[in-house]
Amino acid sequence: MKIKKDLIIVALATFCLTATLFMIRTSWSGSDWDPWVDIKEDGTVDIYDAISLANAYGTSGDTTKNVTVTNWPVKRTLNASLADNWVIDGSQAWQLEANVEGYSKVTLVMKMETSSGMLSVDVRFKIGGVLTPSVYRNYTQPTGYCFLLQNYEVIGPTIEIELEPSGTVRIWVGIYATD
Repeated sequence: MKIKKDLIIVALATFCLTATLFMIRTSWSGSDWDPWVDIKEDGTVDIYDAISLANAYGTSGDTTKNVTVTNWPVKRTLNASLADNWVIDGSQAWQLEANVEGYSKVTLVMKMETSSGMLSVDVRFKIGGVLTPSVYRNYTQPTGYCFLLQNYEVIGPTIEIELEPSGTVRIWVGIYATD
């Protein structure tokens, strides 16, 4: 008899505890707004959305919903010719600059033709008007045709290419930058 009485007490206690837990409700805040429930797409879930749902009840069709996505990252590229078939002489140093701000990688393409002498190439970045140490420096570009292809991580908003010939040089310089 005592066991039956204990079982009844445990069953009643379990029932009361379960009933109490079901009575606890979470509050609904405005931050829990679900755009898929907003049938009218007016920014508010209200009775008008329920009316639209009731009118559409039982219908069938395409299960996709048009979604407009904004703020896609845009891949940008910079493809610029800095010098196209220039003929430069050894009277001075020539400086070419390109704005590469916002890009992460830059590729420098140079084609040179020298008939006599050499060409020194010095590639640096400029940050706040101050030049960084050279990322590429070569003083021995040979006589004849020479092709240079270099890739760099962008470390400043401006890339500067300084060319100093010790004779007459025909040069093509291009730059390609990517995000």
